[in-house]
Amino acid sequence: MSEWNRTVAVRTAVSVLGTALALAVLVGPSVSQTEAPADSAVADSDSAAADSGSAVADSDSAAAAPRDSAGIELPPQPIDVEADRLIGSRGPEGEIVLLEGNVVLRQGTTVIRSSRGRWVTAHRSVYLTGGVRANDGTVEITADQADYHERSELIVLTGNVHVIHTNLDATSEFGSYDAQTRRAELWGNVRAVENGRVLTCERAIYHRDTGRAEAMGYVRAADSTGTTVLVATFVDYDRERSVARAFGNPRLVRSEDGQDIVLTADTLIVD
Repeated sequence: MSEWNRTVAVRTAVSVLGTALALAVLVGPSVSQTEAPADSAVADSDSAAADSGSAVADSDSAAAAPRDSAGIELPPQPIDVEADRLIGSRGPEGEIVLLEGNVVLRQGTTVIRSSRGRWVTAHRSVYLTGGVRANDGTVEITADQADYHERSELIVLTGNVHVIHTNLDATSEFGSYDAQTRRAELWGNVRAVENGRVLTCERAIYHRDTGRAEAMGYVRAADSTGTTVLVATFVDYDRERSVARAFGNPRLVRSEDGQDIVLTADTLIVD
């Protein structure tokens, strides 16, 4: 039928994408933003899912200093690093401080703890290993290791990333949080559970200032009963408007009385 080739509004499956909203609680409240074109969104999702390291492809650019509205570079917030034992040395990277035992890093509202670390002062970076635990006051994050960039206030997490916030429990292989842009990202076998609803994908991003959450790469979202499932390549969720758009061969399946009701379209909209 011809209507399947048009955008289809679906109002009966709002609970399916409840977990997409749960991704938003990683970094707090938000406001709305203009939606991106569907074609570019799907294209971006393919390249994003293919490269697990794209979020921090260039550590120098990732550590760019903050600037005010006039474009003037602002000094980074003071950083405080402590440990049971601090050992200073000098190498090709410049001054290095080895951190051993009960490492604690504080900058602004960010607090990160680990067993060991290496502080490269010239690069303004701290490399942490051994039971990394990060807290920004609203969310708890754990990982095997983390790289923290002092100038940009960017933390990049590697290995067994686990995020907990109220009813949200999310895991992935990698993750990052940029305190300046207020952008949280998880990638690599992402799985998020909230109030029984389950979302799986290859990458998930949340922009705090715009209220936009994105899930991409083999996206599958199921309600708490498992009877309603949305499958797509890319899902864009507007938290302020409570509207989700699914692109890339989206399919909505609802199991009812032993039968599956399947809805497909170029774009599925769930509100």
